[in-house]
Amino acid sequence: MKEQTAIRSLLWALQGSGEHYNGPGSFMYRLYSLAAKRQLTVSLAHANADQPDLELFDDQAYLGRCTGALNLFRFLRNSRSWLRANSNRFDVMHALGGYHYSVGPADIAESLGLPVVLFIANHGLEFTDKPGIKGLLGLPRKRREIIQRLSCLVSMSTDIHEELREYSVANERIARIPMGVNISRFNCVSSEQKREIRNRLGIKDRPTLVFSGRVEPRKRPHLLVEAMAEVINKHRQDCQLLLVGPTDRNAEYADEIREIISAAGISESVNLVGFTREIESYLQAADFFALPSENEGMPAAMVEAMACGLPCLGTAISGIRDLIDDGNDGYIVQPTAQSIADALLQYLNEPAKLAAHSKLCRSKVIERYSADAVLQAHLKLFKIVMTGGKPSDASILPEIS
Repeated sequence: MKEQTAIRSLLWALQGSGEHYNGPGSFMYRLYSLAAKRQLTVSLAHANADQPDLELFDDQAYLGRCTGALNLFRFLRNSRSWLRANSNRFDVMHALGGYHYSVGPADIAESLGLPVVLFIANHGLEFTDKPGIKGLLGLPRKRREIIQRLSCLVSMSTDIHEELREYSVANERIARIPMGVNISRFNCVSSEQKREIRNRLGIKDRPTLVFSGRVEPRKRPHLLVEAMAEVINKHRQDCQLLLVGPTDRNAEYADEIREIISAAGISESVNLVGFTREIESYLQAADFFALPSENEGMPAAMVEAMACGLPCLGTAISGIRDLIDDGNDGYIVQPTAQSIADALLQYLNEPAKLAAHSKLCRSKVIERYSADAVLQAHLKLFKIVMTGGKPSDASILPEIS
């Protein structure tokens, strides 16, 4: 029997890829890590000067910075030259994000005969018209034109799918594949194991709310601090908050959060953990998860939390609406401290509800969002675009009625 040839994928991840908090780049690193070399080989093209040299990638190409108009122009020029010299080494280009630093090179790749799978990372941001120089240059409009020429677009949420349809992208060219999670790495633990993990991490053994992700204004973790102050100071609940994620790109915002903590007198109940490579341990040490974000595609952090059996509190935005069945396995909250505090109190005052929601969260992830199913969907999708098939055949999310 003839041995199957591995698919040669070019991962176009501008912020880089690895165990960090750069959203899609981190998710794809974890996903690709599950594939066998006989199935898939991966090369990385990026614009992250701090990208580490990782064993997963056969090779890595740094194409220069892409922030700012002048750097973007240089980056696109470098990308064109690099793709002309290297596109024949790959079977498919897997580009992350719908901004020009991904969509422009994707257009070049398609013109060179390299089919593109474009992963849309955000809803309502990447193709909408912008003010300022970007609006004058008409870049969003150009991107809306380019995506009509790409082999495939991946939608991970209902909102993103509907947005692409509004831009007249044919339904058959959209693959509905969600964020996936390694359900072996991110799993539930017993109460005794939870206490042991807390002890190892130096965390007090009491009800724990966790946030995971880059600490930045868009994700609004300051609302969680304010909600925690409400629950502790007004309702006299003994609980704590873990903010797990780097603060290096938003130092001023992190300082503002520290000021809120100090002013509320809850320094003993809020821990800014910072960057960690064992995020699963902090999720397993917690009881519930919250993400009051302004905008997401589908938050990988929330999928990981649900895999660990954590009911989630989240705002009614893209991806989160797909993940949370409000009142049945989590709560959709308003972007206010009071709304978050009210939802948190539901769990603190009703342990049976917390336990029931926990089981439903884990079951939902196993059924819909396991990394193995998502990886197999991507491998199927790559083969489809390589042979000119219909990308929607690789979808694993339910059809939209």
